Amino acid sequence: MTPTQHIRYTLLSLWFYVPSVITILIGYFLLTKLTQGQDVVMLVGECKLPVLFTSVGVLLWAFFVWYCNRLIGYEKNFNDPKWPVDYLSLFPRLLAYNTFVTVQAAIVALPSIGCDNAYFLWAFVILHNGYYFFLNFAFKGTSITKTKIVTLLIAIAYMAYLISLCYIHKNGVLHQKQLPLVALLLFALQISVLYFFITRRAKLDHKAQKLKYKPNAIGYVRLLSCKIIKVPRWFRANEQFTFLIFNVMAIIAIALYFVITNSIWVANGLGPLPVVLLAFGILTGLATIITYFSMRVKFNLFFVLYVVALLAGNFFEPYSVKLTKSKIPEYQNRPDLKMYLKKWVEDKSRKAKIQKLNSPKSYPVYLVLADGGASRSGYWAASVLAAWQKESLADSATTGTLNDHLLVLSGASGGSVGNAAFYGLLKSNENDPKILDHARDFLGQDFLTYTIAHYLGSDLAGHFIPGLRDRATALSNNMDYWSADTKNLFHKDLNEVFDTTGRLPILFINTTRLEEGTPAVVSSIKLKGSGELKGFSERLDVLGLVDSTAESGKGNIQLSTAAVLGARFPYVSPAGSISYKVTKKVKGEKKTEERHHYFVDGGYFDNSGAGIVHEMMQEIEIISNTATDSCYKKLLKKLSFRLIHITNSPYGETTLNPIHPLTNDLAAPLLTVFNTYGSQTTVNDQRLESFLYRMNPHDNTITNVNLYRKERRDESYPMNWVISKYRKDLMDARVSEVLKYDLGKFLIKKKAIRPSRKSFNRVSTQIN
Repeated sequence: MTPTQHIRYTLLSLWFYVPSVITILIGYFLLTKLTQGQDVVMLVGECKLPVLFTSVGVLLWAFFVWYCNRLIGYEKNFNDPKWPVDYLSLFPRLLAYNTFVTVQAAIVALPSIGCDNAYFLWAFVILHNGYYFFLNFAFKGTSITKTKIVTLLIAIAYMAYLISLCYIHKNGVLHQKQLPLVALLLFALQISVLYFFITRRAKLDHKAQKLKYKPNAIGYVRLLSCKIIKVPRWFRANEQFTFLIFNVMAIIAIALYFVITNSIWVANGLGPLPVVLLAFGILTGLATIITYFSMRVKFNLFFVLYVVALLAGNFFEPYSVKLTKSKIPEYQNRPDLKMYLKKWVEDKSRKAKIQKLNSPKSYPVYLVLADGGASRSGYWAASVLAAWQKESLADSATTGTLNDHLLVLSGASGGSVGNAAFYGLLKSNENDPKILDHARDFLGQDFLTYTIAHYLGSDLAGHFIPGLRDRATALSNNMDYWSADTKNLFHKDLNEVFDTTGRLPILFINTTRLEEGTPAVVSSIKLKGSGELKGFSERLDVLGLVDSTAESGKGNIQLSTAAVLGARFPYVSPAGSISYKVTKKVKGEKKTEERHHYFVDGGYFDNSGAGIVHEMMQEIEIISNTATDSCYKKLLKKLSFRLIHITNSPYGETTLNPIHPLTNDLAAPLLTVFNTYGSQTTVNDQRLESFLYRMNPHDNTITNVNLYRKERRDESYPMNWVISKYRKDLMDARVSEVLKYDLGKFLIKKKAIRPSRKSFNRVSTQIN
């Protein structure tokens, strides 16, 4: 066979084995190239049970890949007898072999364990796949040969490398010591499984030669009395048994996956990586079986499924926002900005502290922005705010706590989740000395496993079966499950959570309406004014839409659902739909129409929430200048507005690389649209900062609290819905540093403490 023919058959084989090829490539990409995947791998090494479940997950994935692809090979051989048989036996084994290599590559490519260099990773994968052919030759022979000796030496060298990683990190954190052993276990399973594949086939071929079957003799694997799968005649008895094993394992796997999607406790016990591997196995099996029957009937059944999903989408909505029941519109009586500002200033405790001050602009008022970034931003924002509130409790009798000075919390995506968690903790007990522990306990939970289980399960089936739980609902349900750490307030409806007394800050959860990119806000105050007042913002008031659903038996929304509504970043979470019916008169006749609003991540329009705060501050300036109550106006003149911007993006200059001419022609509009998101947020931030500097030209007017540090370019925090203990420890240490260095100037007891940033460097070194 010529090299050209080899290339041809290889590419064609990859095409009809494409379901397995895709899952393996996705596995390589997710677990080695993305920091989110790296963090998921770290989690395996931080607990004992995920180690066992990961091994089982890889075994199931490998078995489903091998068995289902063999069926395709049989069918291809019957349809095209001239097709080289070696390719039909090679690819099922090689693809199953790579399921083990994928996870090992993810382990040795972790920056905290091995080497995350791209060339090293390519070499690792290529050498492992080359080693497959050594094993293949070694297992087929019975006598000791040079190939077997070389194969054994390579295995010893690789195992020695993994053991050396354990030794190097013997004083490191748990995942550094445990994951190399996991890779060692997977390597042993990888060799054992390949040995089973090769020796099993050798025995069957030997039996076929004895019985002298014809090469194209066909047998059928039966399910009850039905002929299901075509196999070579001499394989029939063995394949019937293997088919039974496959069905038993498939039933167990699907049953386990059903339990996972219906139990947050089970999902979190397994961990994200085992669940992903189990889902890969099930999906690969299903997709390969569909491919097999497509070959049998000579028609693409995937096209049929696509058409069915396309038609079904016209009859039901799989991504409706989870609303709760209310008899009346709950949010039409929220206070407007003017009313709430007056309540906030005249709060008994706060008013007394303001009155003590004699000079204008002497009472600091904090406006907090929290950038998006899933659990990374949520954990960071809530930790910073809760730590600040905890430390300020000592100042409560003098200058007051953080809450005494906090006017607004605004954010997007994960930042909104962090703000909402902190708001809930203030609502339950603002003077709780354990507020920081509660914030970390809640936002340090695994919000990913249960969510991704639905992503790879019920979300896909939801296009064909109405009423299944989607991944965004699963995420909010996950937050509900762990809401005990926020005194169950995340599980409650917003009308029970929102403060109307003026004691707590205003809460803005920013989101974006998908249809035309309109900025929208879930707000504890009304954006529009009462009566003839215009209001301070033309942004879409989401809770006004929620009120509109009361007639259809809904009308309310939980805090968890509202927080997730601002954190729906496709493809991680789908756009959420809020629908309601309105009756209109058209030419004297009443007609009912249904209106649909789809919401995505607030970061699409404004990733910091600065826009709505800027509009609010413009209105506050007008209120301050036009107030008729002299006592109230005097209090307003003493307010000094200061911005605390909690960010979680690494520092660095934008690299202006050349754009390929084809990219310029084909994708320039898309690239421009995508890149305007970040620029739009930057512009909103700058407008707000310029406005505040004009109001209050002070050194402390703008304070940026970033998770990353300018002097360190090697830091990496994944934007994910789960965080490893390794990185949570780093974030906790960073919170302590920020509290002393950046926020210490706002605390009486910390005012004289201005340590260097070496403290965090020491913690980082100890952890590493």
